[in-house]
Amino acid sequence: TAKNDRFLPFTYELDNPDERLDEKCYIKANPGLFTIKGMDYMREVVQKAKDDPTFKNTVLCKEFDLPHTEIVSWLPYEAIVNEEVVPIEFLEGSYAIGGVDLSAVRDLTAATLLIRKPNDPHIYLLVHCFIPQAKLDDLEKNNAYEAPYKLWAEQGWITINEGAQVDYKLVTEWFLQMVDKHDIRPLWIGYDRAMANYWQAEMVGCGFDMIPVAQGPYTWTYSFKAMGAAFTEHNVIYNNNPVMRWCLSNTAAKSLNKEGIETVQPVKIQTNRRIDATVSALNAWVVYDKHFEEYMSYIG
Repeated sequence: TAKNDRFLPFTYELDNPDERLDEKCYIKANPGLFTIKGMDYMREVVQKAKDDPTFKNTVLCKEFDLPHTEIVSWLPYEAIVNEEVVPIEFLEGSYAIGGVDLSAVRDLTAATLLIRKPNDPHIYLLVHCFIPQAKLDDLEKNNAYEAPYKLWAEQGWITINEGAQVDYKLVTEWFLQMVDKHDIRPLWIGYDRAMANYWQAEMVGCGFDMIPVAQGPYTWTYSFKAMGAAFTEHNVIYNNNPVMRWCLSNTAAKSLNKEGIETVQPVKIQTNRRIDATVSALNAWVVYDKHFEEYMSYIG
């Protein structure tokens, strides 16, 4: 690098993030205010960040030169709760898009079917989860509590399998049951390409079209925002599934603005909470966005 004693760079920035709420401080990070940028524009983006917490990091970075990473709650409780239930018969005979979040060893595994119906703005989610008995034994042994897994299993929302880890064959059987018993046929199934190992080959052998999803902020951002908007508008009906509602309430949004590129992804609000059902739905949503026009052509 050539040395230049006459070059002296300056960075104009706020002293702290809270100053974004004080219009008198805008000039600190924007010496071109009133010429390059107008006050109306600044007020607009600051207000947008108030209304949409996932946009806050973008404003801090792009408008006030404060690189920032923050984890905030994803959805308000009012957006999460939807007690509407439709009978399975209503969803039978449908084309769907699948999504899966496979656990590494002993955690929750979740499978989702995303369904659209003709002339219907709603998005229907069928979600089923799987957990090994060893996980429940460990919780009981350590006198720890995560969720009412046994109750949910009795109600049919979760399958508990013997052994120390989730039996992925049960996930395959669930998708096959949806096809054989209810004629709900996934055109594609999105899965975490880093975790699928032999299971992906098993699913292909059963005739499913498997779509790898690179789970991460660059892949997830658009669909995560779209999914959040649909929940906020109460356009997502998940049949009042308590496991899904629990995972949604456990989901936070981690935002990052790197080199002017804003990304957002789901994370746990606490380490002992589970978001697997959210992630499985998100993987389905990524495939839904990718194949939207083709999928809707099947819906009619």
